[in-house]
Order: sequence, then structure tokens, then C-alpha cells
Amino acid sequence: MPGLFTFKPIKASLTHETDWFGQMDPYCSYIVDNKRANGQVCKSGGKDPVWEDAQTTVQSELNQSACVVEIRDKDNLFHDDIGSFTVDLDEVRHKGFVSKWYPVFHRNKPAGTIHIEVSFKDSNQPTKKVAIPVLTVVKKAIPQNGSVESPLFGKTINVKPVEGLPQGSKPYHYTS
Repeated sequence: MPGLFTFKPIKASLTHETDWFGQMDPYCSYIVDNKRANGQVCKSGGKDPVWEDAQTTVQSELNQSACVVEIRDKDNLFHDDIGSFTVDLDEVRHKGFVSKWYPVFHRNKPAGTIHIEVSFKDSNQPTKKVAIPVLTVVKKAIPQNGSVESPLFGKTINVKPVEGLPQGSKPYHYTS
């Protein structure tokens, strides 16, 4: 089913270092429907990057069952491969939201783990409209006991004053 996948990397613990000098600048690259979408770079994140509010939304038109996620190091000339993993898109479609740690592999060898959240929104699902009631203030005397037509509730409600309050205050208790 077509829809929008939102990928949000949280943090990673990586074992594969690609930079000889300085720290790696890792980012995630998401491959969905044979299209690549690059996420936010964690500048100088090194082997233990933490992404702050990084999220990437990818439109999926096909019913692809998996997404390959590549973790890469952004350099000036080349973008080095740190590792990759696969996200089960069928699970995300079914649950709507998945948050878990995924094992990362580089050349078929363990290269760490990454915590990532993935959500799905069906693009065929209509947007729900929510009616919000508007309170209209009516300058009308409220009887001590009796009935009042309520524009908020759309019906007549019974009112009676609350006992034992300081003089001058007149909150009312509404009963149906």
C-alpha cells in the first residue's frame, strides 16, 4: 500500500571506523522503491553518534517489503560505508510505528547497532476532520434553580447553585 515512511535515527554504537584522522560524520541513507533519501549528518558523531531531531520522510508508491538502510560517513571527497541493515516495512505498515535496535553489518561482519524509529502513514487514508465545539457566552441571567438552554450542549440543562462558597461567587452545578 502506498504511503509515507518517516525514519528517525536516535543513536548508534558502531565498531567500524572509517576516518584515520578526526571523528566520523555518520548519516543514514534510506533506499525505498529503488530511490535513495539521505538523512541528517551527525557532525563528529564518531563511533557513538546521537542524532538530534533528525528525521527523513520517504514516499513509497510500491508495496516493497523491506528498506535497506546504509550508514555512511560524510567526507569532503568520498562517502565511506560504515555498515547497513534492513528494516521490515511490512511490520511498520502493520503496526504504524516501530522503535527498535537493529544490528549493523559491514561486509557481512558485525559492525555495531543502531536505534531507529520508523512510522508509516497510509496515503489512501482520508484525513480525519475533528469538530471542535465553540463556547458562546450568553449574557443572560441564570436562575437560582431551574433550566437553561445551553448553546454548547444543544439542549436544555438543569442548574442549581453550589452550596457553601464565599458570598458573591455563583458557580453553578449542571445536571442533565
